[in-house]
Amino acid sequence: MASCDEDGKTGTTKANGQDWMDVTSLIETCASSLALADPFLCTKSFQLHDAMSATQLMDKKMDSCEIPASLVILDGMEIPPDDKVTFPRPIPLGLRDSFTPLPWDELTLKDAAVISLHIMVRLQALLSGSSVEESTFTCLYAHCAVLIDMKARLLPDSIENRLGDLLKEKTKTEKAQFVVFAATLALVHFTDSFRESILNADIYEEEDFVSTTSSITVFTEKVLDAATRIILEMEDAKGSEEQRVVLNVLKFQRCMLSICSKTEMEQFVCPILFSSTSLNRLQRTLDRISLQDVNILNRSLIVLNLYFNERLLGKFSLAEWTVDNIRQSTHVSESLVSNEHVIAFVNRLAKPVYDTLKLRLLNRNRQRAYIEAVMLQDWVVLQNEAQVLDAHYRRENGVDPSTQPRLSQYVLTILIQLMDRFIASGVDQGIFYGHQDLSFAFWYRDFLLSALTKNLSSMQSSRRAAQVISKQTNVKEQQGNNKKRTKKALKNEYLDSSPKACPTPDDLENEFALSIISCKRMLCRGIQRFFVSLRQAGFLSEPVYEFTSAKAVFEKRFEMFASIRQPPPLSYNDYLEGSNYTHVPQEELLQSTAEWFQSCNTAIESLLEEERGLNKMYTPMRADEIQSLRKVCLGNSIYVMKLRQLIANPPSHPPKVIFDFDTHSEFCTIKLI
Repeated sequence: MASCDEDGKTGTTKANGQDWMDVTSLIETCASSLALADPFLCTKSFQLHDAMSATQLMDKKMDSCEIPASLVILDGMEIPPDDKVTFPRPIPLGLRDSFTPLPWDELTLKDAAVISLHIMVRLQALLSGSSVEESTFTCLYAHCAVLIDMKARLLPDSIENRLGDLLKEKTKTEKAQFVVFAATLALVHFTDSFRESILNADIYEEEDFVSTTSSITVFTEKVLDAATRIILEMEDAKGSEEQRVVLNVLKFQRCMLSICSKTEMEQFVCPILFSSTSLNRLQRTLDRISLQDVNILNRSLIVLNLYFNERLLGKFSLAEWTVDNIRQSTHVSESLVSNEHVIAFVNRLAKPVYDTLKLRLLNRNRQRAYIEAVMLQDWVVLQNEAQVLDAHYRRENGVDPSTQPRLSQYVLTILIQLMDRFIASGVDQGIFYGHQDLSFAFWYRDFLLSALTKNLSSMQSSRRAAQVISKQTNVKEQQGNNKKRTKKALKNEYLDSSPKACPTPDDLENEFALSIISCKRMLCRGIQRFFVSLRQAGFLSEPVYEFTSAKAVFEKRFEMFASIRQPPPLSYNDYLEGSNYTHVPQEELLQSTAEWFQSCNTAIESLLEEERGLNKMYTPMRADEIQSLRKVCLGNSIYVMKLRQLIANPPSHPPKVIFDFDTHSEFCTIKLI
C-alpha cells in the first residue's frame, strides 16, 4: 500500500496505525538511468519468462542468468571484477538490434574463426541431445531475423548488384562477414536436416533428443553459394592461421551439406555394416554401437538405412539370413527348412528379428520399454507357433519324438536373451535399488543365464554331432570311390576335414559368446552368495516396508515375464527357496562365494587369450570390457577376504556396505568401508 501527495512527490500516510512511504518516484528515478545495453528492467524484454525469473535474478544457482564459470567458486575465493552476469535476452531482430547488437562492421577474420569454432560446438551440443534453444540458437547469428539481415547486406537482390558484387574485390571485413554468414547458415541447415532424420527414425528419448523448437522461427532459404564463393576466394590467397581454421570449418560444412542435400547418407552408413556376413555378426556390430557413445544422429541414420527396398541394408534378404542364423545355431535338416509351413514361419520371423536389431540402437530406458511393450509378447506367440511346427514336422516325417525341437530351441534362445537384457538394463539404470532388489536381479539373471547356457550348449552339440556324421559319410564315400588309397592317407584326410580341425570364424565367435555367458552366470552367482553372506554376518538387514512387501516388490519387478511358459516365470517363493542358505555353515558359504569369483576370474583369463585371435569388429566382447569384468571379480574376491576378517574379529561399529557400479554398469563390486 502506498500513496503520494498531489504534486507527485514522495509522501507518507498512516494505515492501521503504521506509517507508509510512497516510493514510486524513487523507482522512476532509478529506472530512468537504465539503458538497453545493460538492462535490469526493460519493457521490451518483459515477457512471461522474464516475469517468472525476476525473483531469481540474484540467485547464481538459478537458470535465469548465464553465469560465467569463474563465478562458480569456492568459499573464500575472490570474484574477478570483470565477470558479469548476463541477464535473459530476447531474440534479436537484426544485426543492429537495440537490445542485443551483434558485431558486424568491425568483424575481423580472427573473430570469424572464433565464431566458426563456436558454431561447431553448437552443432556438437545438438547431436549430444541438447534442445535447439540450448544448442543452435544460443548462437544469436542463427536466428531468422539476423540471417535475413545478413543476407540482405551480403547478397544483393538485383542482377546488376550481384554482377558488381562478383567483380568487386572484397575487403577483409567483408570476407569475415561472409564466413560468419556461411558458417551460421550451414548450422541452421544442419539442424533442419538432422532433426528430420532423427524424427523419422523415432528412436529418441528425452535425454537423447528434444523434439520441440519452442516456436523459434527457422531460416529456411537455401543460399549455399555463399559458402562456396568465400572458400574459392580464400583458397587463392596465401592464408594465415585464422584463414586455415575458417577454410577447414567451411569445407567440412560444405561437404556435409552436399551429402544431406542429396540424401545419400546410406552410402556412407551401410558400408560400415556391409562387411557383416551373418545375422550374428551384424548383431555384434550393432552391440558395439550400443555400448559406445554414439550420438543420436548416427544411430538414427543406421535405423533409417537398416531395412529399405524390402531388404536388410537394402541388399540382403532378412528371411535368408534368419535361416542361415538358425543353421549356425543348431543342426536343421533341409527337409525342415524347405517345409512350406516353416518357410511361412521364417517370413513371420522377419519383423521380430528386425526388432532385435533395432533394439540395439535404442538407449537403455527405451530398450526396456520396447522389450516389455512389444517384443516379449511377439516372441511368446512365436514360441507357441514354433512348438506346433516342431510337433507337426516330427509327426509328418516320422521323426523320433525325443529329437530336439529345432525351431523351439531357436526361439527360446532369443526369448531368454531378451529377458536377460531387460533385467541387465534395469540394473544399469539403477531401477534395482538396494541390496534386496539387486539380490532379486542377480538371482533371476543366474537362472536365465544358466538356462541360456544349457540351451546353447545343446544346440551347438547337435550341430557339431551332425557335422561329424556328415564328414564321416563323405570319407566313407571317398573310400568307396578310391579303394587304392592307403588307410593312413584316408585317416589323415578325415582328420583334416573334421570340424574341430578347421572351425569357421562364426563357430569361434559363437563359442566365445557362450563362454562369456558362462562367465556372467558365475559372476551373478558369486554376487548373489556375497549378499547372503553379508546378511548372515549381520552387515545387511532386511528392509522394513510400510506400504508394500518384499513379495510385492519381487512380483512387480518381474511381472512382464508372467505370460512366458518357457522358461517358466519364477515366484517369490522360488527366490526364498533358492537363496536360503541357513543350513550352510558360514565359513562354507564364504568359501563357495570366493570359489565362484575365482572360477570366473580363471575363465576370464582364457577369454582374454581367445579374444586375441578373433576379428575385433565381430568379437562378442572386447578386451577392455572383459578386463572390467575381471576387475569386478578381483574386487569382490578381496572384499570376501575382508568379510572373513571382520567375522573373525568383529568391529565395534559395523562396516558400511557400498554397491559400486563404476567398474561395470551391470555388475557391482560390493565394498566394505
